[in-house]
Amino acid sequence: MILMGGLWIPIIFAVVDLIAVLGKKIRLQYVTKPAVMLSLLIWMLSHPGLFVGKSWFILGLLFGLIGDILLLLPGRFFLFGLGSFLVGHLSYILYFQPWQSELSVWFILFIIAVILTAIIYLRKICPYLLTKRGARRLHVLVIIYCFFLSLMLISAFATISQPEWSIPAILPTCFGAILFFVSDCLLGFDRFVKSFWGARFFVRTTYYMGQILLASAVIIRIN
Repeated sequence: MILMGGLWIPIIFAVVDLIAVLGKKIRLQYVTKPAVMLSLLIWMLSHPGLFVGKSWFILGLLFGLIGDILLLLPGRFFLFGLGSFLVGHLSYILYFQPWQSELSVWFILFIIAVILTAIIYLRKICPYLLTKRGARRLHVLVIIYCFFLSLMLISAFATISQPEWSIPAILPTCFGAILFFVSDCLLGFDRFVKSFWGARFFVRTTYYMGQILLASAVIIRIN
């Protein structure tokens, strides 16, 4: 039903963009990459009742679109793109409202696991940020970004204990947040530590899947 509602449009744009990445069609990516988030945003705005407590998520999608455009521009715009995605994660956190969740044993263990993962990741990339030319100024921002990225993932899983969230909405929320987390980690590793084959393809694949799943979860929740 969701696919019939127009979700197939951002999915098609995502597939075309991934094909453009594999084919190294740079000019085509300037169209297809923003088109994914733009069509996803339009799809969400077409659903009635979306702004009843859902505006934070819409704002997050909007900053994701802005971030996508900025990351397509020359290297000096990376800083602004990172800042845009940071605001997007903050918006998602405000939408998920983790403070309304129960602090159960499993949730505490999950928080610890996410924190440890973030620390290990930062210990891996920070030395390169401090030594790589032109990346030193990003050091503090990357740490702050990693904090909010981790908090976004924790906030998504916090919906499990919130009564207004059903299982059909919780599942894409959790999986979407994991994929978004993985995408950003892959991007940071490829950019600051060591480039690897297919990095852009895998970064975008996990990113698109994550955003589409998160958006789907919101629509499932309000329907």
